[in-house]
Amino acid sequence: MSVVRSRLRPVCFLLWITVFAAFFPSCSDSRQDVSFAKKIEKIDLLDTARKKDPALRALARLRKRATSATQWLSIARRERALGDYSAAVKTLKRALVALPANETLTAVLADSLIELGSYESAAVYTVALTSEKFVPLQAYAEIKRALVSAASRPAPEWYSR
Repeated sequence: MSVVRSRLRPVCFLLWITVFAAFFPSCSDSRQDVSFAKKIEKIDLLDTARKKDPALRALARLRKRATSATQWLSIARRERALGDYSAAVKTLKRALVALPANETLTAVLADSLIELGSYESAAVYTVALTSEKFVPLQAYAEIKRALVSAASRPAPEWYSR
């Protein structure tokens, strides 16, 4: 009996290490999510206190640490709520470098560009949208782009009558 135990002891030890190693990385991810959530709460408190500049600086620092689409969208939503659409564009472009196929990030980026008046740039991003739920955004970007480009061209003779 003691021979069996002595042979099983290293196997049990290796099994324990394997289980521990498998769960250890997942714990750090949840800690990172909790840390992100706490920082977002602090930023929301700054926004509630009407401290726009410190909130935007904190969001810029947080942008560098974001790792998921949800985190980048959370940052961009707050930047847009604070009225800094150019910061939201920076955040979303950085997010698209990491997650280029994410249509939600692309749609929010296109909408932010429309709000900034960059209709040509927005139209470039809306072309990448394939989901049906983003068709209204594609149409809106195209209409805005067409209206701006039409205003810069002279009216045809038959139209000016």
